[in-house]
Amino acid sequence: MDYVWLTNQCIARSSETVLNQPIPLWDGYNSVVTSDDRPTTLVHTIPLYRSPAHEYNTLIDVLKQAQQIMASVMGHNSMFVITFDMDLYMRAMKLQSLRPDVYSNYVFWLGEFHAVLSFLCATGSFIENSVIDDAWVQSDIYSLDTCKQILEGKHMKRALYADVTTMQVLSDLTMELFSVDYADVYQQLQSLFSELLDDGVDSQFSHTDRLHSAMQAFLESGVSSDFEALLMHKKDAFFCMFSFFWSYIELLQTLMNFIRASRQGLWWLHLSSLEKLCSFPSARTD
Repeated sequence: MDYVWLTNQCIARSSETVLNQPIPLWDGYNSVVTSDDRPTTLVHTIPLYRSPAHEYNTLIDVLKQAQQIMASVMGHNSMFVITFDMDLYMRAMKLQSLRPDVYSNYVFWLGEFHAVLSFLCATGSFIENSVIDDAWVQSDIYSLDTCKQILEGKHMKRALYADVTTMQVLSDLTMELFSVDYADVYQQLQSLFSELLDDGVDSQFSHTDRLHSAMQAFLESGVSSDFEALLMHKKDAFFCMFSFFWSYIELLQTLMNFIRASRQGLWWLHLSSLEKLCSFPSARTD
């Protein structure tokens, strides 16, 4: 999906109709082109536990009560998945390491916010002292102090904006290389984009879903293999610089898949993207 979005963004920026019929940003694009057909879930509020959350006795009591609730609903032999923020997650993991016999049926999960911050910190370690973080400062997107905080994973929204913007720029540069080596295919992309857009102003992005379906089908018809061949050729030709930039793009796309899976409840995408992010060399924080 992200490849389709990046392609549409790139073609749209070179089109004269982009001002009247723009392509939404990543969040809006996902909300337009995806549909949630999951059954409506019922949310029940658990009574508040009047005790400091950071104390281990409180955490132990809450885990016992959660186990009783889950056992009554799912059965005694079921696995219990519980999500925490960073501080409580670390405490729960300590309890599980000290008493694996008691907490063997628990699966402690870090919440999306702190998980994304951790991976943004890993991304910052990957690009620190490269031309990417220098470009953020030189282009006046962020100040030097804010850029440093982004690299340390302390600003989720600002870091995602900077990373996604950079990914679009790098994708546009890659598409320029593609337009040179595969001029006929690139011309077909532009023609398809122009045919699908109507005249007039579209402030509700009604064209986005139609454009996404058509562009996805076109890319899957053989363009993706041509693009992969281009990537392999450029990695061999330009060595480490192109490989570095494209590794950065792949890392960001995996992170975006993780965010998408967390928001849309896509469990298998959540697990696969989490596994890939954890296996990334820079995905280590103190």
